[in-house]
Amino acid sequence: MVTTAQYTTRSLRPERTPRMVAALNGAPVPCHLTPRTDMNDLPTAMSVFLRLNEGKVAVDTMIAVTEAMRDSSAVVMLYTDAKASVDARCIWPESVTLTSGYAITCHGYCSLRRQFRTFRLDRMITCHALTTPDDHEEPETPAPYYATEQGALDHMQAQEVARAKAEGRSPRAMND
Repeated sequence: MVTTAQYTTRSLRPERTPRMVAALNGAPVPCHLTPRTDMNDLPTAMSVFLRLNEGKVAVDTMIAVTEAMRDSSAVVMLYTDAKASVDARCIWPESVTLTSGYAITCHGYCSLRRQFRTFRLDRMITCHALTTPDDHEEPETPAPYYATEQGALDHMQAQEVARAKAEGRSPRAMND
């Protein structure tokens, strides 16, 4: 008698090899990209996907979705569904796939429907990375350059005078 503990669901399924396509140089490229895909393969895979898709997907859309998948971030898009209804969507892509019909799809969490969905990239009217006010970093102002040491001392003295005036006190004398 064979017990069920000897078999698992995985062992009953035949192993599937991932579907591959060839780059122009003959290198194999996976048709299914995930965050676990080698990051060095992403630019090649994106160019192969776009070539086989025959320009139906905008390059900027492909880059935005792939970078969001890679960085585990979100994209905001205007999406036309099969019924030609246009909706604004925010999705967190988890994979990008080239189908056997050479359509490029993205599987990810849709905040509008609150579930994982598959989206065709050629139906995305516009697409950009989701940003928040916290994402904006103020550019660092470079330290002022002074041609002479005296110029630096004059600047420091002017700052001290301005601070003293702001605090309502008289500036102290700078030592030479």
